[in-house]
Amino acid sequence: MDKQQSIFFIGIGGIGMSALARYYHRQGVAVYGYDKTESPLTNALEAEGIHVHFTTDIQQLRTDTSLAVYTPAVPSDNPLFETIKNRGIRLIKRAELLGQISKKYKCIAIAGTHGKTSITGLTAHILHQANIPILAFIGGITVNYNSNLIADDQPKWMVVEADEYDRSFLFLNPDITLVSAMASDHMDIYGSKEAMVAAYNQFIGLTAANGKVIVHQNLLDRCCGDASYGLHSGSSFFARDITIQANKYHFQLVGPEISIKTYSRIPGKHNVENALAAMAIARYAGLSATQIQQGIESYRGIKRRFEVIVENNHHVFIDDYAHHPEEITACIQAVKELYPDKKITGIFQPHLFSRTAEHDSAFAESLSALDFCILMNIYPAREKPIPGISSKQILQKITHENKILLPDTDVVPFIAKMKPEILLTLGAGDIDRQIPALKKTIT
Repeated sequence: MDKQQSIFFIGIGGIGMSALARYYHRQGVAVYGYDKTESPLTNALEAEGIHVHFTTDIQQLRTDTSLAVYTPAVPSDNPLFETIKNRGIRLIKRAELLGQISKKYKCIAIAGTHGKTSITGLTAHILHQANIPILAFIGGITVNYNSNLIADDQPKWMVVEADEYDRSFLFLNPDITLVSAMASDHMDIYGSKEAMVAAYNQFIGLTAANGKVIVHQNLLDRCCGDASYGLHSGSSFFARDITIQANKYHFQLVGPEISIKTYSRIPGKHNVENALAAMAIARYAGLSATQIQQGIESYRGIKRRFEVIVENNHHVFIDDYAHHPEEITACIQAVKELYPDKKITGIFQPHLFSRTAEHDSAFAESLSALDFCILMNIYPAREKPIPGISSKQILQKITHENKILLPDTDVVPFIAKMKPEILLTLGAGDIDRQIPALKKTIT
């Protein structure tokens, strides 16, 4: 990229777009962008020297702009697209640009309906802690680095979260590929579970001939890999002796010619599996057991992935990005393992009308494990409403009566009166905007 020219990012406040913007900014390229709303992430970008516009005024486009990058999350009728086309500025999808970068390095690509952000963050941290220079694009803000980008000088490996939405991961060029899950999702793109599985297998097929493919043990009936991982000993990489001590999960990770007795600060057996996945990747990347252990034990997780907001003698408040039924089940189970004698109140904001329509029964089943469930209205993101689809479908199917549907503005006052022992916020929309007020209420 010519440093005398600039890159314009449409939707720069997105987690994937902001990491790319940060990457080019650190390369010395002039970077700026548009997003429809101000957020902590856009504020962070501006603090780093990246200018962000919040209107579609065509005057914001610099005359030296040679490339515009967009994400499918931005509606196609955004007027900026027409302006860019008329000016002859090259327009490229985020996924395509990420794929071009992946050609420059040995690439570790981590995909899956859930778990991929946590595994990507942990894998990147293990390598970075072992003094192996990396370039990492992570789909969440790591606590250790307070960023979704790790960019060392002269990277040996590129670690990237491989997004299945819009088949974005098919632009990547991986040397080590991992798939954590293939739960039904994004049917607005794929149309059927079979088409989604086919796309994952196409992604796996992109792995270099001398590379490695690692898959979760539950996926072996749908795809092939050089190795598998899971909690049970039938996997190539498995865990045993899992215990909870002082809110830490202690366990032994076992694989071909490797055994690591370690612990994780990140709760939940699903996060033990994530540690297994990262261990398998790191092992194939040439790391020792000691290097892997040190990385796992010093890793502090991803913001909004089982993030403890408040923990005192009276209340616990945990926030999690879980937005799929399986993720919600895993999160609630982890809370119950840590706090077995306490009642859990959960606030869930469904994400996407299409996902709610497909999984309303599964959402209700997962949320029925809560002692009290508060539902918010659906966060639409990129979608328009679907007639007849709302949070009421989930509410009606929850199997107990300790449930309520509240407008956004009523959530904090309701919690203020309730004062729950354990509060759990769940969702991938803008539910995190409620966190400061909820935290103040809880404390």
